Amino acid sequence: MFEDFRNIKRPFADPDEIETYFEIPKSTQKTWRNAGIDIPHFRVKDTIKYPRALIADWFVKQIKNKTHLSLVIDETDTNRQKEKKS
Repeated sequence: MFEDFRNIKRPFADPDEIETYFEIPKSTQKTWRNAGIDIPHFRVKDTIKYPRALIADWFVKQIKNKTHLSLVIDETDTNRQKEKKS
């Protein structure tokens, strides 16, 4: 997943692309930046840019650093229906 994102030809992603690709709302991205979370980014006037390779590395690091990950069960209606049929 991150390799596909990293290999896109454009070197920088914007908040809309992060929202679409990783499903992280722009409001959450802004909260992270304002809270001092070290998500790699830079500002050009009023535009936020994320260096694509650094963002991919950052997400991988966040995932690897989560020692308290637990199994998450998908509780969508589709999966509940599949379980009932089994």
